[in-house]
Amino acid sequence: MCVICVKPAGKPLPTSKQIAQMWRRNPDGAGFMYARDGVLTIRKGFKDIMDYMLAIEEIKDSDVAVLHFRISTQGFTREMTHPFVLSTKLEDMKALEWVGAPIGVAHNGIISLTTDHRETEYSDTALFIANYLTRIVRKASDLDDQYVQDIIEI
Repeated sequence: MCVICVKPAGKPLPTSKQIAQMWRRNPDGAGFMYARDGVLTIRKGFKDIMDYMLAIEEIKDSDVAVLHFRISTQGFTREMTHPFVLSTKLEDMKALEWVGAPIGVAHNGIISLTTDHRETEYSDTALFIANYLTRIVRKASDLDDQYVQDIIEI
């Protein structure tokens, strides 16, 4: 199962040793997102740990950040690493960088609702975001609603 690591504001990133361990257990690519001054930046598609380690250096201790390390079950391209931008457009799921994203999404596990092992271009998460999640979450404040949270968890 994928690993999602959340770094709260004011806290440092995991150590290089911890990141290497997450990478080894989830070797199918990685990405991250961070919020700084109200702007969400998403970077993903990393297939080399050294490139990833260099890239995450842009994250400051004051940022809130999410790191994602993937084990692929479908959508085996670097474009299908997480996080994704919340969008109804499937082509947006392929963006390797997004600055000013309204909402970023990372997932851990398999979404059976969208799993079709014949589908190779998009992962189950990308399909879920574009076809379902965008109908439930339209703005960031929707995520504060317990009812919305319960629906997403189903």
